[in-house]
Amino acid sequence: NRVKHLRGNSGTGNGQNYIQVRGGNISSSGTWTKQGLAYVITGDITVRHSSYANSDSYLATLTIEPGVEVRFETGTGL
Repeated sequence: NRVKHLRGNSGTGNGQNYIQVRGGNISSSGTWTKQGLAYVITGDITVRHSSYANSDSYLATLTIEPGVEVRFETGTGL
């Protein structure tokens, strides 16, 4: 779930002016916002359907705001 909300980042002076997303699971809804930096996916990201005992099932949603640039390294996906 750490990859579901990415905001308030800066990427200058660090050698790579982008937001690296190493991959992971998203099991609750979140949003990627436009921050003036591309999101570079370096590992698979899975937006999961979640189900908990004694509660309703739900679908997680990842919203990518208009204008957000998302790049994928070879062999990675969403």
